[in-house]
Amino acid sequence: MNNLLYGWQVSIEDIEHVLKELDDDIALAPDLIDKLDHVAIAKAALKSGVEMEEQTEGAYAEIKRQLPELIN
Repeated sequence: MNNLLYGWQVSIEDIEHVLKELDDDIALAPDLIDKLDHVAIAKAALKSGVEMEEQTEGAYAEIKRQLPELIN
């Protein structure tokens, strides 16, 4: 396991939140979790700041970036 993943882990709830923001079906979340690049998401989160809110926004932005190629 990549050490970055100890700093940030993507949950089904994170994916559901992003899917809701994109007006997509939240039922897709369990199928998508293993297809996402978790290391890229962790890097985005940790580079976004030290506060949890900043990291969450960074992670969600990276999830949003990855989703179109996974859902279409």
